Amino acid sequence: MAAASAATGERRRPPRAGRYLVGPLDLDTARQTVLVSGAPVALSPLELQVLVYLVEHRDRVCTRGDMLGDVWGYRPGATSRATDVHVNRLRVKLGPAGSLIETIRGAGYRLSAEHPVIETERPAGPGGGAGSEHKGS
Repeated sequence: MAAASAATGERRRPPRAGRYLVGPLDLDTARQTVLVSGAPVALSPLELQVLVYLVEHRDRVCTRGDMLGDVWGYRPGATSRATDVHVNRLRVKLGPAGSLIETIRGAGYRLSAEHPVIETERPAGPGGGAGSEHKGS
């Protein structure tokens, strides 16, 4: 059996409920919506998970192995082109915001530090929430 097909069946932790603003990208994890320069972008559930993973791990390089384990649930040591395929599709769908996802040759991917990440928690009621700025390294 190929290592790539050996999923553990475990689900990764759900994303923190909130909203991330990164340059032209507006990612709302609670509503599972993505806007680029105010225009909605249709992503598959897995593409959305990959984007959330990169944003939530913005301070480090995300290796293909880490992403396979944390997003897909594969066992450590699994190899697959799934990460590369999904990241490339995600970049295309994000259009100009696709350049926010950097390839680190021989290592994996990371969110560009070019723009600060503004993270806001969504309150239970209407009206928006307080934001805090987080800069990637």
